[in-house]
Amino acid sequence: MGGGRWEEVVEQIREAAGTWGFFQVVNHGVEAELMEEMLASTRRFHELPREEKMAFYSRDVTRPVRYVSNGRLLDRAAPADWRDTLAFHVPDGGLDQQSVPPVCREVATEYLKQTLKLKNKLAELLSDAAGLNRDHLSTIKCMESQTMACHYYPPCPQPHLTIGSSKHTDPFCLTILLQDHNQGLQVRNHDRWVDMPKSAQGALVVNVGDFLQLITNDKFKSVEHRVVAQSSTTRSSVACFFGPGSENKYRLYGPAKELVLLGGDHVEPVYREVHLVEFLDYFKSNGSPLSHFKLS
Repeated sequence: MGGGRWEEVVEQIREAAGTWGFFQVVNHGVEAELMEEMLASTRRFHELPREEKMAFYSRDVTRPVRYVSNGRLLDRAAPADWRDTLAFHVPDGGLDQQSVPPVCREVATEYLKQTLKLKNKLAELLSDAAGLNRDHLSTIKCMESQTMACHYYPPCPQPHLTIGSSKHTDPFCLTILLQDHNQGLQVRNHDRWVDMPKSAQGALVVNVGDFLQLITNDKFKSVEHRVVAQSSTTRSSVACFFGPGSENKYRLYGPAKELVLLGGDHVEPVYREVHLVEFLDYFKSNGSPLSHFKLS
């Protein structure tokens, strides 16, 4: 990417990440055929006979590969999500392929590799867009872990009574989302829900997570989003989440020092330092932890 083109993309990301918290990327290096096959394999798994899927069913979040239906089912204070998920957590030593369902084993392994490469390029662009050294986010190792969630939203006979995916923010640093052409994703902007436009041909959606908002001292925004249930269409998507790895889960992260001492003018840090374990513990019980960790 030439210097002029780089600066143009950085400026576009700076604007999108600082206002909407979402943007689309094209010419990203993830093969178009692989993207289509990843969505197809997601559908193939979720449309397997029930007894085959149940071999992977678990609510044990420590399992590297697990299938779960209605992730909020045990939360009696909220409606269950109308969604099934095949989730992958890639450990530091890499994913054991034998733990992956055969129907998506090869494609999922390759897709994880290619999105990891894309994450590295996005880390440079986001660092630059935040006003940091281009290698800042990679140097502080805040995007070293990778988790992938393959979502399946079947048609809902009464979509007005539930939600495909309840409103939430993503707790980690960055999400790369592959979605099919069926709409349903909505983003909250200025207290209203806005339909996310259909992805451009070959595009991936990228959104800022809570941890990256903290590191950028509110320069970038992690915004609420949801998926509405549909009465007649099936929707599939694949989300890859990136955050600190296990070796850094107790490392303290806070607003980048370069952002609170710009040009000799003191800019107050918005958040206190926190490690990932404390951050996620609060998220699991209360939702977005950002306001909880504010200094004032």
